[in-house]
Amino acid sequence: MGAKESRIGFLSYEEALRRVTDVELKRLKDAFKRTCGLSYYMGQHCFIREVLGDGVPPKVAEVIYCSFGGTSKGLHFNNLIVGLVLLTRGRDEEKAKYIFSLFASESGSYVIREEMERMLHVVDGKVPDTLRKCFSEGEKVNYEKFRNWLLLNKDAFTFSRWLLSGGVYVTLTDDSDTPTFYQTLAGVTHLEESDIIDLEKRYWLLKAQSRTGRFDLETFGPLVSPPIRPSLSEGLFNAFDENRDNHIDFKEISCGLSACCRGPLAERQKFCFKVFDVDRDGVLSRVELRDMVVALLEVWKDNRTDDIPELHTDLSDIVEGILNAHDTTKMGHLTLEDYQIWSVKNVLANEFLNLLFQVCHIVLGLRPATPEEEGQIIRGWLERESRYGLQPGHNWFIISMQWWQQWKEYVKYDASPVVIEPSSVLNGGKYSFGTAVHCIEQSEDRIGGGSLSYVNTTEEKFSDNISSASEASETAGSGFLYSATPGADMCFARQHNTSDNNNQCLLGANGNILLHLNPQKPGAIDTQPLVTQEPVKATSLTLEGGRLKRTPQLIHGRDYEMVPEPVWRALYHWYGANLALPRPVIKNSKTEIPELELFPRYLLFLRQQPAARTQQSNIWVNM
Repeated sequence: MGAKESRIGFLSYEEALRRVTDVELKRLKDAFKRTCGLSYYMGQHCFIREVLGDGVPPKVAEVIYCSFGGTSKGLHFNNLIVGLVLLTRGRDEEKAKYIFSLFASESGSYVIREEMERMLHVVDGKVPDTLRKCFSEGEKVNYEKFRNWLLLNKDAFTFSRWLLSGGVYVTLTDDSDTPTFYQTLAGVTHLEESDIIDLEKRYWLLKAQSRTGRFDLETFGPLVSPPIRPSLSEGLFNAFDENRDNHIDFKEISCGLSACCRGPLAERQKFCFKVFDVDRDGVLSRVELRDMVVALLEVWKDNRTDDIPELHTDLSDIVEGILNAHDTTKMGHLTLEDYQIWSVKNVLANEFLNLLFQVCHIVLGLRPATPEEEGQIIRGWLERESRYGLQPGHNWFIISMQWWQQWKEYVKYDASPVVIEPSSVLNGGKYSFGTAVHCIEQSEDRIGGGSLSYVNTTEEKFSDNISSASEASETAGSGFLYSATPGADMCFARQHNTSDNNNQCLLGANGNILLHLNPQKPGAIDTQPLVTQEPVKATSLTLEGGRLKRTPQLIHGRDYEMVPEPVWRALYHWYGANLALPRPVIKNSKTEIPELELFPRYLLFLRQQPAARTQQSNIWVNM
């Protein structure tokens, strides 16, 4: 009953298609593609959850998956169509054949009583009394006798009752106007439906790494740390785990990413508050504040090189200063509103929000809202990695310079100033703008400064019903946007377009367009120009992708760029790639300096096969 080959050989794929309309087939293909991505196979858990649903008993669901032809690799789309047509539009005769095949012997010609009883014990926990009528003439029955008994006893066991007595709740498509799961999530978050569909694919890939099958802290921690400090990993996990069941489901990660990255400033601050509120009592105690400050100082050291007063101030003095200035209840703790008012203009809190923004996109899979935002996220990640340098044991990925340059132009990687949308992360003063209009410079070492004032040109909708904190957030939020002073002649303005988020133009004071930049989005990452063409079927067995060319010599910065594994996974998720080229970081045996092993050792395996010998007559045979 649990065999892995398909048991529906009597119904062909061509016959199944004749019972499905073109519209229904298109819907099924679209749904399959959304669920399984580019793969032609659907996993067992996905099949049970998305196709059968909760109305099917778990044991029956497992049997159906295996009988449809599902394996450890998954269930092929063609087999899924055949199975669904049988369940929803199959005739009783066909369903009887299907049930017979589940219990039949290897030859498929008869059912053995002892074997059927054993299977029913596994699935139902008992054997129906009416079964003895089926085997009244012997210990095994053919299809004719089994069918006659089954159609008279449709309620004999769970599977027959579910399949033959009108209990099938599976339909090919749903023509109702009920919002889909994605539409519902889009309605309660700041994400678009396309964001949620895209995010779901990444979620299941991350969850698949779990040892327990759940997206729990054991799985979540190594994914985000580094760059998130281990001391903050649990708090970040708890901020996502809204119902406190010790694992993050897809709805929770969607709502968490929405609040952390796409919501108004007050909502983003609220998410950070949950990270530091370890005991989840709604306030930050003195101990929690101390741990928060320690963690935020570490985040600053990891991500920034400029100096701030907090780095030279005693920890206790910082905590007491926060409480003295912002503890409105005078009870030695900070409420959510107190925290929001404090964090609005605090560079430590804003830098942490900036780090979360990077992690949510690069690690957890949220697609950036604009190309510029994408460039800023990856640039921030690479800047941090460059400060740490290569670490032995890590893998970096090789990307052809041709694609990398095209991508940098698309995201305006080297452009100044960096434009940040109201939906984007707060900058925390990382970028300041010079006074010159025609030569706007970027500074890493100054906070604020410059003669340009900032005006919020986009209205933000705050979901939190907090008056003073929201007002403070809105006031500070205006400090992270862009505009010109009254005396300036030009300013950068973003024009939104539903089909292309990368329209940016330089406007004169009279509104005339002076310059229009619209580089094309690059296609899939192409690394083939970097590798040699091997005349063998399996060029690699150890996942390095292929052998890099030795002539002409490949030079970093001219022929290729290298990125850390999290950045590669994000780019691969957003663009796709024809070939991954991971390379390990090793220590040079002579200099002891870490370096990328571009040309790992290769072993060539040869298989020797003896030549086939023609059979010769032998007079000694049979003597």
